[in-house]
Amino acid sequence: MNNYIIIGRTNVGKSYFFNLFSKDKKTISIDQAHTTVDIIKQKIITKESSFNIYDTPGYDDLKNFNAIFNRIKHLEINNINFIYVIKDEYKDCLLYTSDAADDSLRV
Repeated sequence: MNNYIIIGRTNVGKSYFFNLFSKDKKTISIDQAHTTVDIIKQKIITKESSFNIYDTPGYDDLKNFNAIFNRIKHLEINNINFIYVIKDEYKDCLLYTSDAADDSLRV
């Protein structure tokens, strides 16, 4: 089964994107700027396929990113695809995907 892990900086819309797929509001957050505090998994089953999607806490710097990445590694899951949620000054939200076994980015 494929696993999609949503990662990105704090407050870029990762949980919003996760909730679009899960159709339940499962994200665990605190009041501080709607900050997700734990990794959440949701199994998605459709007529065509099934997969797991994960919401993760955001990061503000490389140290936080490394801590989140280490938590992901400890999940010991296979078939990982990363979904990078990026907000920039020109667009509301950009999504990039990457297979964990392949460092190339695809839009």
